[in-house]
Amino acid sequence: MSQETLNALGFHQPTIDHLGIAVRNLDEATEPYRLLGLEPIGDDEVIASQNVKVRALQAGESLLELLEPTSPESPIAGFLEKRG
Repeated sequence: MSQETLNALGFHQPTIDHLGIAVRNLDEATEPYRLLGLEPIGDDEVIASQNVKVRALQAGESLLELLEPTSPESPIAGFLEKRG
């Protein structure tokens, strides 16, 4: 079925609002995205309650959020330790 037919039937292609990516180092992790033409938007944000620093990159209508742990107790640090 074509996209036009699906749209006419009320089906719309889903979109992604934002996607979080756990990284060990924001600066190193940002470089491949820069090579793809994506630049950080705004300033990095520290979320103290989660022990994480966030860098946002605009990717079309979606937002990529790179998440760097700021302490070993961060949920992101635990995720990286367990899953790499």
